[in-house]
Amino acid sequence: MSSPDGNRLDGEIRTVDGIRHLVGTATTPEGTREPLDYPVDSLTVRNDSIRFRFAPASFLVEGKCSDTTRIDARYEVDLRPSFQLIRGVGEFHRGG
Repeated sequence: MSSPDGNRLDGEIRTVDGIRHLVGTATTPEGTREPLDYPVDSLTVRNDSIRFRFAPASFLVEGKCSDTTRIDARYEVDLRPSFQLIRGVGEFHRGG
């Protein structure tokens, strides 16, 4: 998933010992890579839509299933007042 200004979010949701974590990398437009391994604070699945949030970076991800293996999604990171609001779009794929 990426934002128009070049921020990227690459990761997957893993369940370990019954706890969901988002594991992956956040990359800034300058190429700085931040490893992600955060518990998912909330996860809501309603019909064909999904919404989850993970901290400490205040990421919110919302999406809609486009078929049985893909979710078209958008994300938002609110780091204000220190940084600007970051919004991006992308997709999630079902792992094998």
